[in-house]
Amino acid sequence: MTGAACLGVSCALPRSPAPWYAPTLSRTEHYNTVESVKRSLDRIAERDPTLQAVAWLNPHAVEAAKRADVAISAVIAGPLAGLTILAKSTFDVAGVPTDGSSKGWARAFTAAASTDAVTVARVREADAVVLGKGAADDFAYGGAGLASATGQVWNPRYPARERIAGGSSGGSAAAVAAGFCDAAFGTDDGGSNRIPAHYCGIVGVKTTFGLVPRSGVIPTWPWLDCHGPLAVSALIAARVLRVMAGPDPSDAFSLRSQTTNASPVSPPELSNIRFGLVESHAQLDALPTQQATAFRGALSRLKAGGAKNRARRATGHDGKRVRPTKGAGRERVRSASKRERAGTIP
Repeated sequence: MTGAACLGVSCALPRSPAPWYAPTLSRTEHYNTVESVKRSLDRIAERDPTLQAVAWLNPHAVEAAKRADVAISAVIAGPLAGLTILAKSTFDVAGVPTDGSSKGWARAFTAAASTDAVTVARVREADAVVLGKGAADDFAYGGAGLASATGQVWNPRYPARERIAGGSSGGSAAAVAAGFCDAAFGTDDGGSNRIPAHYCGIVGVKTTFGLVPRSGVIPTWPWLDCHGPLAVSALIAARVLRVMAGPDPSDAFSLRSQTTNASPVSPPELSNIRFGLVESHAQLDALPTQQATAFRGALSRLKAGGAKNRARRATGHDGKRVRPTKGAGRERVRSASKRERAGTIP
């Protein structure tokens, strides 16, 4: 819950990172970006044939890492120096076709993008290494992580091809969870960052509309599109978001403010935070015990940090309280669990 509180945006709750992957947060003169990128490329070569998270690999990633190391040594490095980032397949990267993970689109439109998307250009300028692109549901329409161009994205938290990574930013989430990169780009209209972040146990950010410019990205719905990072920690997500965000004259909907408040806060500062809990959507008796316990624990930690909770009741268009059918939520969860165990959920 730290991510949601510290960033002021919607975040999925992360599980602990995989024990074999601990991203380096302190970039010192002893840090070697080239070695980090080579390790990432080795992991991708080893695991991605199964996960199918990466749609395109940057052949110049090692060269970019060398430039980042030079900047670090000269103490002129940007704020993301040494970090590895994966863009989503809907983002323009100069010199590469933008196919949105669609096999049909890739066949019909083979021309390469002439420029980077605004956010890709910004992280490059901040000395991050763009490793490549992550697979997604075609054109970001979907929540399963099924790309017609590259196939189903699988969840690295479970045995090979046992569970999906979610979507639409499934490749981005799976890549972060598998240790391929420090962070990745995603888009979110109705959960495309938050869903795969939850499935894969990482932080997924749905930003305020207009905070991050969308120029150079295939749109899903112009009035809803919100772009943001996925990362293994709230700290990395905040660092990347600070670079991604900001006004852009080529995006008429981007916010005009130059200020981006995306800094993690310590628990004492939560005393100024109020959060709402929609009771009809938090049917804890319908959840498996482990999930219900985690939910209650997150609420307890927020309150212990000083945050104030105000329960809210969902209302319909007539202003009357929405009352879920008794037992309906529990039965839906049980039914889905049975179908998943039986293998009838694709």
